[in-house]
Amino acid sequence: EAFALPGLVTAISPLGNGNVNDTYRVDTASGACFVLQRLNTAVFPQPELVMANLIALARHVKAKGDQAGCQVPSPVPLRNGGEFLLRQPDGSAWRMITFLAGTHSVDVLENGEQAEQVGRGLGRFHALVQDLPCDQLYDTLEGFHVSPRYLEHYQQVKTQSVVSPCSESEACQRFVEQRLDLVPVLENARQAGRLQLRPIHGDPKVNNVMLCQTSGRAVALVD
Repeated sequence: EAFALPGLVTAISPLGNGNVNDTYRVDTASGACFVLQRLNTAVFPQPELVMANLIALARHVKAKGDQAGCQVPSPVPLRNGGEFLLRQPDGSAWRMITFLAGTHSVDVLENGEQAEQVGRGLGRFHALVQDLPCDQLYDTLEGFHVSPRYLEHYQQVKTQSVVSPCSESEACQRFVEQRLDLVPVLENARQAGRLQLRPIHGDPKVNNVMLCQTSGRAVALVD
């Protein structure tokens, strides 16, 4: 009720199967529904930056006008003004966004048609944001997609490990060793100027693609 809703809250229920944030569906007396999320501040220690990115995305999409190919949920402001993030005394951080009615998601692909639509949804989203200037966004998980950093950490752990080898760990080591040449490919291309810095959706898992309940078409990429 701290958010500027069009009516009284009539119901709150868990929504989806997210791995990071706590997500709820909020129903109101007006008939409109919303999505309430408690951002995981252990993962995102600066939730204000997460919200700044969402606001920048919403502004960019609104300026384009046509969202038929890929809808983007809009942040809901607080009642007390233009802020979009609610900080509680216990340190928790809450946000609310619009609910995409008439859509659903799946945790596991059921057929080839769904796989095609998930791919289309991913492509439409990135076509929509490819011209969003990166200087308007914050890196909320620095280094999250930089593979050489993971390899470096892996090698440190491997050197320091005193665990007896087993068939599973040896298979994993072989898997890594066979692909060492692939690890720096993207970073090398970026440093050489062959790969531009552009915004991406950092977690495009299957159940972040919203499908139309009637047509089955992908209509949004969320979270």
